[in-house]
Amino acid sequence: MYNPTYLVQSRHNIYYFRYPLPLNPPVRISVSLRTRCPKEALQLATMLEYHSLKLIKALDLNTMQHAEIVSLFKSYYSDKLSQARTRIDKEGQLPKQNVINIQNQLEQLKELIDNDCDDIDELYGLEYGSEDNKQIHKDLKPIMEKYELDFARDSKEYKAMQSAHKYALRNYYESLLQYNTSVTDYSLLGSFEPSKQIDHNNPEYRLKTIIDKYLSEVDGTMTVKSYNEFSTCLRYLVELYGEQYSITKLDGSEARYVKDCLLKTPAHRNKKKETRGLPLAKQLQVEGLSPFAPRTVNKYLDCYSTLFKWAVNNNYIETNYFEGMSVKDTKSGKRTNFNDEELKRIFAELDKGKGGLAKTDMRYWSTLIFFYTGARRNEIASLTPDDVKYSEETDVHYFKIKDEKKSKRFKKDSLRLVPVHSDLIERGFLDYVERVRKMKGKDLRLLHELTYTNNHGWGKKLTYWFSNVLLPGLDIKTSETALHSTRHTFITRIKENDVNYQVVEAMVGHEGKGMGETVYTHRSERHLRIFKDTIEMLKY
Repeated sequence: MYNPTYLVQSRHNIYYFRYPLPLNPPVRISVSLRTRCPKEALQLATMLEYHSLKLIKALDLNTMQHAEIVSLFKSYYSDKLSQARTRIDKEGQLPKQNVINIQNQLEQLKELIDNDCDDIDELYGLEYGSEDNKQIHKDLKPIMEKYELDFARDSKEYKAMQSAHKYALRNYYESLLQYNTSVTDYSLLGSFEPSKQIDHNNPEYRLKTIIDKYLSEVDGTMTVKSYNEFSTCLRYLVELYGEQYSITKLDGSEARYVKDCLLKTPAHRNKKKETRGLPLAKQLQVEGLSPFAPRTVNKYLDCYSTLFKWAVNNNYIETNYFEGMSVKDTKSGKRTNFNDEELKRIFAELDKGKGGLAKTDMRYWSTLIFFYTGARRNEIASLTPDDVKYSEETDVHYFKIKDEKKSKRFKKDSLRLVPVHSDLIERGFLDYVERVRKMKGKDLRLLHELTYTNNHGWGKKLTYWFSNVLLPGLDIKTSETALHSTRHTFITRIKENDVNYQVVEAMVGHEGKGMGETVYTHRSERHLRIFKDTIEMLKY
């Protein structure tokens, strides 16, 4: 089936219509088609493309302001100058005839400027045959092709480009000749060192453009939650500096300024009534509110370090000024295990069934699955009834868990198999799975009462239930216990037995450190009996 470039599929197999608008810098609109059917998506996208073209023509989105034309020329000729300088650094000075030709063209450009004329042929009254042979059209053609511009020659935009081009070309030639002369300076008192010119006005270096490119590359390589958290951290930079700010200006002093601002930023700034709706600059001036926790500040700084490392690797900048930057976290926020008394209270509450706090399927089974698999929140929340399997080869029921920490680029390693503990089976878990399997519903989860949100995936209700209902209800909630404590408890208690650590690491999705860990990383069914024997050592 024909698949146009503007029709793309998200990580959830939903089709999106993504269409570029002819603006400078380019802008891309994205609309969810709310379907997984390729034929339906193609029909909708085709209609949207037709209407998009009509609207673009009606709204005249191709209109460019003078500042945009200047920025475009600066970007184009900065690239040309950089290429020319590279050749000079490698091969030496330009040939003498080339220098003479450039000097002659400079004289002509100065005449054009003095006479307020746009084309040298018109200035001298030369015959140039067809309109296409005019020098100005030849000069503008590669520029318009590079930036995908399609102005008619009688449009005000094209005429504005004609008028401005002679100034950009003149500056390019002058800079080129100056650099060409400088490379023959052999003075021992201060030899000339070719340095990279940075064009802070280059649209490609705009902060929002860089962030959008980076997010586009990493989209699909991390979980929805991680991607959204990363996006939130990067939006903070855009709020602080603006979309047009050049990433090349963000040096060491600016990085320290970002860190200082993070330390003053009110926590939950977009939710508290004192700061909600205010721009970031105003939020930073509000006093008397608790600021970001050190852990949050470090999360933002780590995010910026990752972005700038990418920018360095892609030759946008030369230095990652955020690398190694952090603040001291006096409150480590480490999660602890549940002790015997706390576990006794939790399982006693579960045994009450619908007469206790765990009165729904989601509350009851999610808690048990957490304690008996050691899986992460979104890993369990994403399970479907079909993710509970049976291996005839080993006679073991097991969960097929998608590893939240693995990249989608490594699909073979992203699944791990965890046997169903006998306590779950005795409590009727397999009957529950079959009951859910017979239910009807789009994107039905094993914990069928869960709903999806962009920021939290399927797991938001699980966190609220465990941390805001169960733990406070049993009077065992502390700053060091949370839903993730079930994972720590699973790992700690199962390792208290004489078990193979590599087996435990394979079941919980930890990266192994020894040579022998590769034995269990394939997650094949032949290892299920070993996993089953190990997990049955777990007793609560």
